[in-house]
Amino acid sequence: SPTIGMQTELPVLLAEYHFYRKESVDTYLKLLGQIDEYYRQILEFEQEKAKAGLFMGTRMADQVLASCEPYMEAPEGGLMDQSFRERLEEMPELTPEEKEDYIKKNLEVLETHFVPAYEELYAGLKQLRGSGTNELGIYYLPEGRRYYEYLVDSSIYTSFSSVNDLRKAIEEQLEKDWDAIVEVLDNNPDGLEEMWEESFFSDDPETVLTYLKKEVEKAYPALPENGYQIKYVPESLEASMSPAFYLTPPMDMPQNNVIYINRGSGSYDVLTVLAHEGYPGHLYQNVYYLGREVPEVRHALNFTAYSEGWATYVENRSYLFEDNGLGNVMGELMRRDSSVTKAVYALLDIRVNYEGWNREETASFLQQIYNLDEDTVNEIYDALIANPGNYLQYYAGCLEIERMRAEAEEKLGAAFDEKAFHTFILDMGPAPFTIIRDYFDEWLKTAKKSG
Repeated sequence: SPTIGMQTELPVLLAEYHFYRKESVDTYLKLLGQIDEYYRQILEFEQEKAKAGLFMGTRMADQVLASCEPYMEAPEGGLMDQSFRERLEEMPELTPEEKEDYIKKNLEVLETHFVPAYEELYAGLKQLRGSGTNELGIYYLPEGRRYYEYLVDSSIYTSFSSVNDLRKAIEEQLEKDWDAIVEVLDNNPDGLEEMWEESFFSDDPETVLTYLKKEVEKAYPALPENGYQIKYVPESLEASMSPAFYLTPPMDMPQNNVIYINRGSGSYDVLTVLAHEGYPGHLYQNVYYLGREVPEVRHALNFTAYSEGWATYVENRSYLFEDNGLGNVMGELMRRDSSVTKAVYALLDIRVNYEGWNREETASFLQQIYNLDEDTVNEIYDALIANPGNYLQYYAGCLEIERMRAEAEEKLGAAFDEKAFHTFILDMGPAPFTIIRDYFDEWLKTAKKSG
């Protein structure tokens, strides 16, 4: 897919491959030298899909092709060259001569394997362009609805018994958020106009992260010693990458946290983005869990809806943090507005890929809420069909946590402890919500007794 497909994610993962010692550099160069064979296998798979009538639509193919183009340029000075040089500089055990030799070897591998891998992938995909006949959701592919159910089951592990039940829960929360917005505006008639003028106290990433790291001490459990590094997506890659992303550090080096920020992805609030990617979002939850004594295999298991659900949940909560530049009223209004937007995307994920909405139906629904032009609607629709279930993971995971919190607040009343609730969720670690729910019921009973 254009944004989170292998052709865009693998170069970043390779650029962050840590050099522990000289042998690590040798291993890296061997891995890099196999990328052409790996991409050849991916292309063969896409060719098989095309034979079966399952290749991506033309609009999607054009976007994937465009995302390959930056990696077909001369490698010297690019991401794969520059990041390699930077990592070598952090190795004092290498002599200047050895470093120069490695730089030459890396450029040679990039020129003989990396760039040709993208050229071959590009040419092969371009040849397949037009063979895909479906420009709509996977609902229109053979057994598309059944496959979407599989995606939800295998990526979200929701506590809801069916996709339809999950959709109803999303609609219920969407209605609650709308009602909350109406209530805020009834008491503050100028709130909507003020919302577009309000801003957080800073948009400097370092300043914001320092603030967030201190702020989370109030309602979240303490962290082991940790650090981070902020990097920016190279300008040539901005069009094909997410607004921001966090890279999980090695198990034995939890201090090696990296957050990438895409300065070319349009307007966004730095504070909420870094609450999602940094504190108390992905960086925080990973550092916290790496500090727990749990079987190592649990660090290898991936439950995206849990991790993205947590990051989305705390992103929404960051609108209410003290001294963030927003007042209580404006923070609540913006939090609800953000929640509505996320719910709309999650709901459309189901409507498009599970129920078969076309572009016109999607546009009609969106026009009831936002004033969007045709190009923007098409961008949203393309994002939904590029990664079925992706938006749903973020919101469904957040919804599961929000519903547990609401239940705890209702049943515990004045005894509800926000930090204790957050500690429970973080202590669980990545897991299916079907399992987390069982443990939550037990936690609630214990909290009632202690309350």
